Amino acid sequence: MNRLYTLGPLAFLMALGVMLNILACALFGSWWPMIVFVGYVIVPPLALMGLYRRKRYNNVLIDARMFSLTSVSFVCTVCVLMHLLLWHAQITVWQATLLNMIGTPLVFIAIICFTYLFTDGKPQHQYQLVPRTK
Repeated sequence: MNRLYTLGPLAFLMALGVMLNILACALFGSWWPMIVFVGYVIVPPLALMGLYRRKRYNNVLIDARMFSLTSVSFVCTVCVLMHLLLWHAQITVWQATLLNMIGTPLVFIAIICFTYLFTDGKPQHQYQLVPRTK
């Protein structure tokens, strides 16, 4: 299957998730759940970082994939559970929490699927941690 055919459903998932988050804020008058948009900005670079291979630096093995997987799962979990925290603190109502709990995973699924579908799993760039000396 051509990867360009997956762009439409991913864009639809992303738009649906963002729309649900905005509706949850606008319909119920509390704009606190918009804080999850910080997570939407943080996750793509972390997911891209997971595509790079292991490197050695001063006899320490740096595993970018493990760091990326851990970071992405932590940020996604915090962003999803942030809505439950806001509901528990009675800042939002349960209807807004439900809309956000549906919308936020849709956005993260779209971001992570886009990252891994449009890269071949190979490093696109070879970055050096330390500049080469002659």
